[in-house]
Amino acid sequence: MDPMVPVLMYHQLAERPGGNKYTLSRSVFQAQMECLNDLGLQGVSVGEFLSGRRRGVVILTFDDGNRSDAEYTWPILQDLGFSATFYVTAGWISEHRLRISWRQLRDLALSGAEIGCHGRTHCFLDSSDAHVLGDEIAGAKKLLEDGLGIAVRHFSLPGGRYNAETLHACAASGLISVATSRPGYCAAKDHQGLVVLDRFVIHRGQSPRYLRQVVQGNLVRLNLDLLAYHAKRVAKKLTGNSLYQRGWNMYMTRRRPWPKSSFG
Repeated sequence: MDPMVPVLMYHQLAERPGGNKYTLSRSVFQAQMECLNDLGLQGVSVGEFLSGRRRGVVILTFDDGNRSDAEYTWPILQDLGFSATFYVTAGWISEHRLRISWRQLRDLALSGAEIGCHGRTHCFLDSSDAHVLGDEIAGAKKLLEDGLGIAVRHFSLPGGRYNAETLHACAASGLISVATSRPGYCAAKDHQGLVVLDRFVIHRGQSPRYLRQVVQGNLVRLNLDLLAYHAKRVAKKLTGNSLYQRGWNMYMTRRRPWPKSSFG
């Protein structure tokens, strides 16, 4: 597999983003996708990549299952001829104004978007017992498959947390790939019969230069991101999942001015 194929991880879009750093404005996201297009890159889904599309591509992934996936993200991607994988938290599908509904999710699938699974409740799987793992992985996968009438083959690890038991449960459920939150290019490592894909997290406040560095295979950028990733892993071990997540959520939702050079 081409080691320089980037996998980008997005979350939510909004017309006017609030304090959550993971929420991008629709205009910023459109500018980023047009940037990829101008660079001669094609946005593809995980399944397309694993089926052989390896050159001149960027794998696009979207976590959680937000209403903006259907209302904003997918129309922008379709206009450019891009595809993507949408990892949906099965227990969050609803008519809530921020969550994707079953009707919207079916429409996405019917129009060519790839639907993956992001667990049932978004709990962290590295600290879950076997019963919870079964419900969060195989149970959530079945809920999506029954609701959509399609096979769900790809899984995104909530919070990027996993261990050997997590991977075993994913493989046993019939999944063929899992996506992490570790920065990396393609990183298609084979674990227990699974393809494990590393990803770059895209959030508000990153500059246009950052995106170009990522998609053009800048190894200095990769190493800087890896340093930050490993520092966060140390913090998680020292504080535990719950305390770390509370602190991280406070940081990610604080309001502060963004650099003038940033996308958003």
